[in-house]
Amino acid sequence: MFLLHSARGVAQSEDSLVIPANLGESTRVIKKSSALQSKVQYSADDTISISLDGNTARLYNNARVEYQNITLQAGLIIIYFKENELIAMGIRDSAGRVIQKPVFTEDGKSYNTDTIRYNFDTKKAKIKKVITKEGEGFLHGEEVKMMDDQVLYIRRASFTTCSHEHPHFRIVTQKSKIIPGKQIVTGPAFLEMLDIPTPVIVPFGFFPTIQRQKSGIILPGYTNNAQRGYGLTNLGFYWAASQYYDMLFSADIFTMGGFQLRNTTRYARRYKFNGNFNIIYNRLIIGRPIFAEIGRYTNQSDFQISWSHSQDPKARPDLNFSANLNFVTTNFYQTSTFQQNQVLNNNIGSSISLVKTFPGKPITLNMGVNHRQNLQTGQVDLNFPELAVNVTRVLPFKKKKPTGLPKWYEDIGFNYSMNFRNSVSFILDSLRGNPLEQLMRNSVNGISHRIPFSGNYRILRHITMVPSVSLGSRWYFRSYSFTFDDSLRRPVITDTLRGFYMLNDLSTSVQFTTKLYGIFNYKYGPVKAMRHVMTPRLGLSYIPDFSTGIWSAFAGRPFQEVQVDTTGKIGIQNRFPGAAFGTPGAGMAGLINFGLDNILDAKFKSKKDSTGESKVMLIEGFSIDGSYNLAAPEFKWSVINLTARTSLFKGNLSVNYLTSFDIYGVDEQGRRIPQTHYSLTGSLLRQQSQTLNLGTSISSTTFQRWFGRKEDKDPPSTTSAAESDLYNPAGITSGDINYYNPVMRVDYSARWSLSVNYALSVTPATGSVAPSTIQSLMFGGNLELTENWRINFNSGYDLVRRELGFTSINITRDLHCWMMSFSWVPVGFQKSYFLTINAKAGMLRDLKFDRRRSLGDFPAVL
Repeated sequence: MFLLHSARGVAQSEDSLVIPANLGESTRVIKKSSALQSKVQYSADDTISISLDGNTARLYNNARVEYQNITLQAGLIIIYFKENELIAMGIRDSAGRVIQKPVFTEDGKSYNTDTIRYNFDTKKAKIKKVITKEGEGFLHGEEVKMMDDQVLYIRRASFTTCSHEHPHFRIVTQKSKIIPGKQIVTGPAFLEMLDIPTPVIVPFGFFPTIQRQKSGIILPGYTNNAQRGYGLTNLGFYWAASQYYDMLFSADIFTMGGFQLRNTTRYARRYKFNGNFNIIYNRLIIGRPIFAEIGRYTNQSDFQISWSHSQDPKARPDLNFSANLNFVTTNFYQTSTFQQNQVLNNNIGSSISLVKTFPGKPITLNMGVNHRQNLQTGQVDLNFPELAVNVTRVLPFKKKKPTGLPKWYEDIGFNYSMNFRNSVSFILDSLRGNPLEQLMRNSVNGISHRIPFSGNYRILRHITMVPSVSLGSRWYFRSYSFTFDDSLRRPVITDTLRGFYMLNDLSTSVQFTTKLYGIFNYKYGPVKAMRHVMTPRLGLSYIPDFSTGIWSAFAGRPFQEVQVDTTGKIGIQNRFPGAAFGTPGAGMAGLINFGLDNILDAKFKSKKDSTGESKVMLIEGFSIDGSYNLAAPEFKWSVINLTARTSLFKGNLSVNYLTSFDIYGVDEQGRRIPQTHYSLTGSLLRQQSQTLNLGTSISSTTFQRWFGRKEDKDPPSTTSAAESDLYNPAGITSGDINYYNPVMRVDYSARWSLSVNYALSVTPATGSVAPSTIQSLMFGGNLELTENWRINFNSGYDLVRRELGFTSINITRDLHCWMMSFSWVPVGFQKSYFLTINAKAGMLRDLKFDRRRSLGDFPAVL
């Protein structure tokens, strides 16, 4: 017989059975013949029934038992106190399905089972049909024995990284042993795909499940290249040096002699810094040397060095070190990568900086290295080292305790900047012998100081006036002496003078700006009002002539008088050519700078609401800029630039236009001459160039916003999230969606995005120089056919040459526990394709299929 009572209880070692009269009591003390080591806490949502002798308890519906470090939850749990054992199993719902299958948890390790029998004393268990998570994988077993040290012995076991209860693939074995958190050892095993046994058989299996980094060999992939031979790809070694840094060494090796070596080093300190360092050396050998005369042989070496470092801002708020280094040989991206942004990149740069701030003081110290590289010409510009000291704006005359209206001189302030730079420029492929000695010999260096004084005043209520005076000083340690060379008929450098040279300069300016508003209201039509905002700019500036007189002495005499032609004419030569910060200029400049910025927007009446309105920006910017030099003997007018920008179709199409006009004409060779274009042709201005850029980016979200389409909402789930997590701590999934079952909803709404950019650049004919036109179209997009299918493409088309630019197409298919990816470059020197199907889990990264064709497989492009 059994006694029914409340759904909560505690069993412990006592000498008597206590049953209170009130059956709603939540605590029970049960007498047992064999004492347990600690309390057994149990509960159930439905009922708990206890036998009259107190030796058996039956828990039904969401039953739960806790004992020491063990937790068991199931639909039905029967506890035998006399034997110190329990049995757990699932229960059936109204549809006859088994639900609430037992989940056994010990020390945080969970096991999903069909049935389990557990002994509290021996801590051993017998389990039928277990699923447990080990590392990145899942272990399935038909019959399991759990020992007191948590070691599992399993009969008819399988291991997989697929989370489905019925996995897509698995490694099947008749016997296996699990040491939780360490390893899985099996006997003879074979691979099974979609329940189909494969001939892939191993005499034994060893799967480490340690949840930490571990050093080891990376097994290579295999490839066959028509021009490079047979090869092994991604052969390498991973070294888990410590918890703070690791290294990955890998290589591609081909039988024709080509290879690529790679090293990646990662490092990190939590809350301090992190970064990575990469070195790639590529030796490309295509074809055989005997075919070199007909252009069928390539043998070249390229390399890349990159370093990225970032510091946590909280580590040292007043001191920050960062690095972004990228140095490559000229042809590296053409022969070693298939990424569009790298293949089409003609310029790269690097920077390493250390920034020091001083809390409470307006001083910033910056030390660093900068590098710029043109991959087409091979030109490298290196600044090493570079030091800068900056003082933010200081108001020396401003009163600490203001009284009354501020005086005009209180708005006068100054900044200070000091820069030291050592720079060198060279062609990468021209370095021979001792490169360091060549770089040191060709380097230029100097120090620059600059102090600008300025104020900010409002005159006539609506005009802002900003007067300024700028003082500068450049310090150099080398100058040159020139002499006229009769054979070359020009001045040449005859001597290099070492010493200390201080070159000073001075400039003054005043700028005036204001804003003018024009508002136009309309009673009729869709337009309610328009607003035109104009910002006129006028500036006056003066720069002395530092080549003669007192200003030359003030500047430190940066120019040398020397004969410049065979007639004996005397001219000037800059004694500091190629100086790090330039030199004071020759010739006085009295400039009048002018400009006008325009913005035009409008308010439209709403079609839905008579009182509503919408604001639309018609012209986001329209600017005209130019200058007039009062002191110039010729070419007083500068080139006049006109820029305009706007957006159409609710901001989905951007339009940018730039053109420039010159008031002066050109000769037959296209050179600018000091005669107005009007005097030569009758036209006031000569157009130099014009550029038009159109760009748009639309997506499925854009269409939904335009046409008011709303996304379908998923139907409500019949299973609560709490219940799902309760009986599925390992994350076991039920299976794939049945696309042929109308009850199971599948989202077929494709999400997509498309970007298109059109560029047009036109340069008119000048004299005998023919006109030129550059016209290109760049486009790319993404398409998600379903949640698991993704397509990405990028391409371009030269409308003048009528040829396709670099094109790449990437397709990925998420196969749940597997991933398929296909990359294709259909045309060009990088013509290639890569097909990979691989297991997602890192521990099974070598379980994959590769098919690739790249450089050397398409002789037509060599």
